[in-house]
Amino acid sequence: MACIGGPVAQVLTGKYFKITEDRSQWRKGPRGLKIITTLHPGYLIRLRQTDPQAYERSRKLLLDDLCKEAKEAKEII
Repeated sequence: MACIGGPVAQVLTGKYFKITEDRSQWRKGPRGLKIITTLHPGYLIRLRQTDPQAYERSRKLLLDDLCKEAKEAKEII
């Protein structure tokens, strides 16, 4: 399961989840589900207008996370 953004991950894994430290790591969620969290696209949209360099770094992180999620999904199927 993919969590998009920190608030969703906090609900599923606990209030101590920090997106800047814990994103892109597989964790056990409710009922033993494997979950991974990535940045919310809305965050990138805001960054794009305020800090283009941070936007590019964050965009790469998001894409890397999505590739990691897709690889896991292929292994499950």
